Amino acid sequence: MMDRFILENAERYKTLVQRFIPKTSSSLKAEVAPASDMLVTTRLRPLLPEEAEAGLPQALFPRARPPGVIDVHELRQPVRGLPLIKSYDYEVDRIFKTDCKTEEIYDDVVKPLVPWAYDGGIGTLFAYGQTGSGKTYTVSHLERLVAEELFSGRLGGKRDIYMTIVELFGNAALGEYPPGTKPKESVS
Repeated sequence: MMDRFILENAERYKTLVQRFIPKTSSSLKAEVAPASDMLVTTRLRPLLPEEAEAGLPQALFPRARPPGVIDVHELRQPVRGLPLIKSYDYEVDRIFKTDCKTEEIYDDVVKPLVPWAYDGGIGTLFAYGQTGSGKTYTVSHLERLVAEELFSGRLGGKRDIYMTIVELFGNAALGEYPPGTKPKESVS
């Protein structure tokens, strides 16, 4: 039903997006280096061929200035009158556009975590997004690249490697714990 509404109003949506004037608030990202202990990134998924063929429009638009700001436009169906867009802006440390390869994400974001974790630190990659946004596609490739680096022999020394993978699904956390580390249940 919603796809039908979007398709029927795709041209209006595109016109409204072209007319959109982004906020220039001082609260938007200043050009400063991100905190070294946490990095927030986003990867834009290209439209799937069937989405493009159906005429679904893009909804995410990275800004050139300031870098790291992305505008998200949502077509809204009012009770009366013509459809309108509701626009939001989000600030992140890095935006990976639709043509980026997973190896680029690995090199920029994940690769520095591997030696850190290998030497006893804890490296965490948290992927968040709606169903169909490309998390599994990206993370499964990143996992393979991490495993290749860990087992390549380039890091030197012998280590026990433990990995925990947790999938949040709805209101439940599904996951596996490394051998001998499963938390004990407590009763109060």
